[in-house]
Amino acid sequence: MGGPAASRDASSQELLARKHLVTLNRFWRKVHPSCPTSPAAYNRRMRAIGLALVLALAGAPKGASAKKTQLKIDVKPAAATVYVDGKKKGTGGSVHALSLPPGPHTIKIVHQRDEHEEMVTLKPGETLKWKWAFEDDKTEKAPGGADKEIRLEGEK
Repeated sequence: MGGPAASRDASSQELLARKHLVTLNRFWRKVHPSCPTSPAAYNRRMRAIGLALVLALAGAPKGASAKKTQLKIDVKPAAATVYVDGKKKGTGGSVHALSLPPGPHTIKIVHQRDEHEEMVTLKPGETLKWKWAFEDDKTEKAPGGADKEIRLEGEK
């Protein structure tokens, strides 16, 4: 793990970082010639530049950002409208794959006069599949193919 090659890599990275610090300090002095040059001001400036350099060279953390958090929504019928967190995301009929931040989210499905609302919680790196289908709202036909007429008491 930590043989001569590893220490050579670490020392070359340290040398490169120091070169960057010197270059940044020269640039700073050209851009800000009236900046105080007391030892305390110089140290503060070098610490700030060094911190910025370390953060830039380190990059973003690889673990959490590499995994996507997704919500896949499958809704029937195709005419149903899909809302996530109050924003319209489309209609049913196809699967909607949404990249969302981890945490709670509200899914609302509206079809004609029916609607369904549900809260889901996404975990970091999770892909959640969510399905919903409205019941068929066909009217029943009377035997013989004719529609039945129903009257309430007192109607003519």
